[in-house]
Amino acid sequence: WLISAQLRDGSWPFEQHRYRNGQTGLVLYALLKSGVSPSHPAIQRGFAFLEGELPKMTYSAGCELLAWASLPGDEHTNRMEAIVGLLDDWERRGFAYPDGAEDLSNTQYAALGFFAAASKGIKVPNKTWQRLILYALNLQDDEGGFGYRSPQGVNGSMSSAGLTVLSVCLYQLGEKGNLAGAKRREALRAIDEGIEWFAKN
Repeated sequence: WLISAQLRDGSWPFEQHRYRNGQTGLVLYALLKSGVSPSHPAIQRGFAFLEGELPKMTYSAGCELLAWASLPGDEHTNRMEAIVGLLDDWERRGFAYPDGAEDLSNTQYAALGFFAAASKGIKVPNKTWQRLILYALNLQDDEGGFGYRSPQGVNGSMSSAGLTVLSVCLYQLGEKGNLAGAKRREALRAIDEGIEWFAKN
């Protein structure tokens, strides 16, 4: 079904004027993870479309990085490094559209994009992972759930996003990632409390 929905220019459209590359990156990621060969014509056309222009939004950048990282080999690292550079420029405390206020949804996609880039050996500074942890921690409420943006209420999708950001960042930092012991313990406790929130809600 996804392959049949591809347009003649190689893209899968969704608000192309704002999110160019986002939907196409997400579909390519899904197809590759579902076992479609990288040599399949739909995959080839999709990546050719991505190369036509850099993404302009955090969601699109994250999805495109996930797609490139799903290809075998490392011949696409220059493209991925360029997108990581964009995300570096857009980062404040968390991530936004990139204009406007930061939110946990955009921040999750940035974290996943950085995670994909790191899987290909692209350097993401420890301070980036540290800042993402601090941002997510500030959006957790007293019961363990996470919200889209303070002071908005918690919900399931954003609680999943909060747990994802914390887990990805702690994994990337490792045991010696220059995250203070107290802050690491706080992040680990926040993950436990988030899982408990899901069990209750």
